[in-house]
Amino acid sequence: MRSVLDTHEPREAEISSDDARWYLRRVRPYLTSAQAVAGVAITFTDITERRAAEEALHESAGRSTFFVRLADAFRPLSVSGDMQRTAARVLREQLDASRVIWVESDTEAEGSMRIVAIDSAADAIDPGERYVTGGGARHIPGELFAARMSWSEGIDEETRIGAWANVPLTNAGRVTGTLVVHLRAAHAWTDEELTFLELVAERAWAAVERARAEEEVRTRNAELERFNAATIGRELQMIELKEQVNALRRLGEGPDYPLDFGLSGELDR
Repeated sequence: MRSVLDTHEPREAEISSDDARWYLRRVRPYLTSAQAVAGVAITFTDITERRAAEEALHESAGRSTFFVRLADAFRPLSVSGDMQRTAARVLREQLDASRVIWVESDTEAEGSMRIVAIDSAADAIDPGERYVTGGGARHIPGELFAARMSWSEGIDEETRIGAWANVPLTNAGRVTGTLVVHLRAAHAWTDEELTFLELVAERAWAAVERARAEEEVRTRNAELERFNAATIGRELQMIELKEQVNALRRLGEGPDYPLDFGLSGELDR
């Protein structure tokens, strides 16, 4: 206000109230009929809806950019494990999260779960060093392999984990894994943020599943090629052997090595 009185220039600023509403505050010089400055006039205009729309537009643009970035990061990759690690890193950076984790069923131990990929910030708290690739997942807070997303908004004083969200990963209607996000501090998740996490999980998991299917095809093709090579090799050896036997028969000579596997002596008796 002092600057308005001194300069006679109006000022405005966006401010928030304790009830989370936003206002545009305008401060203008108050002039008398003689055009002398007698004070200031202050008005407040509620701009909460406008601010919400601007923030939603900004977040939408940021999320669209994120999906482009994720697709670009996936493009040179063909191994599913690399895709999971990349998705965890890109999502953690987008959210400025403490860590992002992929959890799946342990195929070697029925009923157990393991961490298959993880990306942690440099300042992520892990006193027991339990958040490692290949490690168990029972210490992760919240439900894992649940059909619906679960989340928390506070801080766990024991583990020092802030707000978290567990997003189910499904395949053919069956939950096969969980995408886990840990923040550093308490956070009230919005519907838009939770929907965003579901979209990330859905798209990333679809890419991983495609990569795994391609890996299986490549493995089967390699096995088929090895089988074909071994079969052709044996056939070539048989052809060479038959050619040698036929040549020896035409010469009326015995073969260089016995082809009767030692049975000729027994038959002569």
